[in-house]
Amino acid sequence: EEIARRQGRLDKLREAKEALEAQARAAAEAHRAERAAKAAARAAAGQRKTGGKPPPDPETVKPADKAQRNFVDPESRIMKGGDGAYVQGYNGQAAVDKDHQIITACTLTDQAADSPHLVPLVAQSAQNTGCQAQTCSADPGYFSAANVGALEAQGIEVLIPPDRQRHGTPAAPAPPLPPAELAQLSAKERMRHQTSTAAGRADYAHRKKTVEPVFGQIKGCPGHPGCRQFLRRGLEKCDQEWHWLCAAHNFGKLMRFRRSSGGSAVRG
Repeated sequence: EEIARRQGRLDKLREAKEALEAQARAAAEAHRAERAAKAAARAAAGQRKTGGKPPPDPETVKPADKAQRNFVDPESRIMKGGDGAYVQGYNGQAAVDKDHQIITACTLTDQAADSPHLVPLVAQSAQNTGCQAQTCSADPGYFSAANVGALEAQGIEVLIPPDRQRHGTPAAPAPPLPPAELAQLSAKERMRHQTSTAAGRADYAHRKKTVEPVFGQIKGCPGHPGCRQFLRRGLEKCDQEWHWLCAAHNFGKLMRFRRSSGGSAVRG
């Protein structure tokens, strides 16, 4: 039994090593393809080549010294939680409506970054509800010039501060700018201005009672049941569980709404 146990652990270590090496090769190949595409675009535009180190060779590249792989759930990743502590898990995403705290779109990802998921969430929300959002507010982790441009192209008012909000007494609201002058600003400058006007501050403040409480309600509070970890393993199964949690949250909101409205039927 002892020999079998040791051999099993050795097999798992070898499997994890091979997986990390495969990830390093895939990342190197993606980096090389990206560099080649940028070089081709510069050549087509008649621009000169840029300097810099050559991309790593996928055949000889090695994983970083700090590369890790979890044995319990290899598809999960080490991420920084809201309290600043690092956890092994997934990144739950949700879009929430302003009026009733209903989750209109959700997904689960093994990426720590939030920015790549904003536009797909807005599209999923429109598909699920049958209507396009008029305003989209998100925390600074979702900011990117591409996200702002993609949503504004759909006629959506965007409120995503590019910087972390400071606590304390805020400065005086910025005066609104004419559309022509606003269009001359970069995406970062435009978002910084929009979220500093009186109207922008008022709209963005809805996040404190819209999406942030929803995650708190799903996680639960002392004395009330909630979900702080998944019961299953693997991205696909945990994504299913995340969808169940979001659906349960919406059913709870629906039941409370019906009770508060005297049990009348709810129309879409």
